[in-house]
Amino acid sequence: MAGAHPFPHPAAWDWTQHKPFAALYDTRKRSVYLMVQRSQRHPYLATFDGADANVGTAERTSSITPLQALYMMNSEFVHERSRHFADRVIAAVPGERQRLKLAFELAFARPPAR
Repeated sequence: MAGAHPFPHPAAWDWTQHKPFAALYDTRKRSVYLMVQRSQRHPYLATFDGADANVGTAERTSSITPLQALYMMNSEFVHERSRHFADRVIAAVPGERQRLKLAFELAFARPPAR
């Protein structure tokens, strides 16, 4: 996951007061590593009710919206991770019952109750 940052070279910057910086960079890193721009909200963070970058937030409220579910269902990244998860489980153990048990353990970090 390491690598060069996605920002343009400073010599290429041409931002002004009336033409502020506004760019989104594709990343596979956790959202804690996303660049925060105070002039605009990142669409991913807006979908998942990300905190306002201009205000301190001591405690966050949790929420679930239809947009969050739709994003997860249609996200290419989520599809790739799901396929990788399924391939890992299929390659690890034979049999449906063992695969279900392993998938549960990998997803929830505990064995199933029954």
